[in-house]
Amino acid sequence: MRGQLAITKLLNRAAGAVQVTDEELESAYRLEAEAVRLAYLLVEPERYAAQVTVSQAEVRAHYEAHAAAFQSEPKVQVRYLAITPEQVRDQVRVGEADILEAYLRQAPPEQHGTPPSPERREELRRELHSARARDRAADLAWELQARWKQQPDLATLGQPHRLIPQETAPFAFHEPIADVASSDALAQAAFELKPGEISRVIDTPEAFYLLTLMNTHPARPLPLAEAEPKIQKTLQERATRRRAQEAAHNLLATIQELAMAGAPDPLTPAAAKMGLTVAKTDWVTRASPLGEAGSVGALLGSAFGLEVGQVGGPWQTSRGWVIAQLLERRPINPEQFAQAKEQLRQQLTQRKRATTLDAWLRKLRSDAKPTPNPS
Repeated sequence: MRGQLAITKLLNRAAGAVQVTDEELESAYRLEAEAVRLAYLLVEPERYAAQVTVSQAEVRAHYEAHAAAFQSEPKVQVRYLAITPEQVRDQVRVGEADILEAYLRQAPPEQHGTPPSPERREELRRELHSARARDRAADLAWELQARWKQQPDLATLGQPHRLIPQETAPFAFHEPIADVASSDALAQAAFELKPGEISRVIDTPEAFYLLTLMNTHPARPLPLAEAEPKIQKTLQERATRRRAQEAAHNLLATIQELAMAGAPDPLTPAAAKMGLTVAKTDWVTRASPLGEAGSVGALLGSAFGLEVGQVGGPWQTSRGWVIAQLLERRPINPEQFAQAKEQLRQQLTQRKRATTLDAWLRKLRSDAKPTPNPS
């Protein structure tokens, strides 16, 4: 207890006296509560995919410039035993006493004097049987794993229990394994294995697995023929994004020309020339939902810095390039700000303290020097 108090005092001293100014409070509140109405255009790269072609010469030039980056994924091949609850169901028994005990555990006290209905009894029997079969499968997997040193062969281990080992084709870390639902769990264990070892028991929804390593296939340089599909995709996406970016900048120039000519709504005619539609929001904050974009802030966050009537962009987002016009801004409510002020101050104080402590701990780690072992 004293040690914990000492650590707390040390951390508090390291964080120091954290101050949050009124300007910081208002800025943070504005980020959360400020509401605006926006009009915007989204220029998505997909619109230009059909206009882009990648030549064989471009593919070859990219390959020759980055050949070392094109490597096959390392692969492994394993042999495994799968112990499923279905394989040991016949070894499990559920009696009437077990069913009654489960019923009394689950039923409210006022129903303890009433026996379970036949339907409820059968439901409990199936639940208990399934749970015990799974427990038995787990126990068997652990028993076999423990016998590995005496019998280092999966076929020998499985034979008394009519378990036949299976072999996989070589697979990469994130590659699905044929006939294995929980491929990720097996891959994690498989890539940790060394020759002659047996894996830990791998607990998955469908079975308990034991693996041994058969072969490893290290990464190798990819020839151009194998690297070409990936290069084609990379260059295609890069060129498509570049086309979309150029189109967005040209669109903004057209909008600005229309605005200078006095057009009351410069976005709509400029968008029509490109076959785009102007989208308009209702009153939104940065946290408001916005369909596939997730939130207004994710797609239109930069537009909150515009003046009313101003057009800005293009800003790059995960969905493409955005051009926006700020139509209206609703001032923050002073009363609501006053009510939220204290809670917001506490949040900002905690955030500042955490940032200060993190910087202090990083400095301690960077300044620390290992002490030589005197022995």
